[in-house]
Amino acid sequence: MMNFSCILPLLCSFSWICVSLCEFHTVVVQPGEEVTLQCSNLSRFPAHLYWFKLNNGPNISCISFMLSSESTFSLCEGFQHDKFIMTSNITDVFLHISQVHPSDNGLYFCGVKNDLTPGVFTATYLQVKDAIDVIDEPTNLLNVILGGVVILLVMIIISLVVKIRIKMEIEVITFFCPKAESNRRHVAEREMQTNVLYAAPR
Repeated sequence: MMNFSCILPLLCSFSWICVSLCEFHTVVVQPGEEVTLQCSNLSRFPAHLYWFKLNNGPNISCISFMLSSESTFSLCEGFQHDKFIMTSNITDVFLHISQVHPSDNGLYFCGVKNDLTPGVFTATYLQVKDAIDVIDEPTNLLNVILGGVVILLVMIIISLVVKIRIKMEIEVITFFCPKAESNRRHVAEREMQTNVLYAAPR
């Protein structure tokens, strides 16, 4: 889990959320697992506590809310009671998600809501990583290693073939060169013998 502290006033983002003091988290889970998102340091805000989710585009949907940190939670429309549970221990607010599904991927915000704009104090990116993706990571690494080994073997084989060809060419050259020299000698000897024969009648 990565944790970043942002202590600076940011501009309004996602159309209508104003971020003032925030923490950012990234949580990675696999489908079917359970996860609990945490929102800290809300005890000094007596306002309504909310969990929001960023949908596709600039729209934010309400997941659940509590009138105070000591009250029971209520779910917003479209969210199942057996899947999302909001709890609080006065200082922290939690959102428990069971049976996580890839559709639960997204950016979750926790904060308070007043009449004007909500203030967000925790942003958590929930990444539901499919088991196939988890398998693919070592598989990709193995593919890279095997590819490197294959390239290395091909280079070794090519270098050996080149060395063998060079050696064979050298042997062929050294094998035929003495014959050429001996042929030249025989030709020279024949010419001398012919000259001697021509010179004899005179």
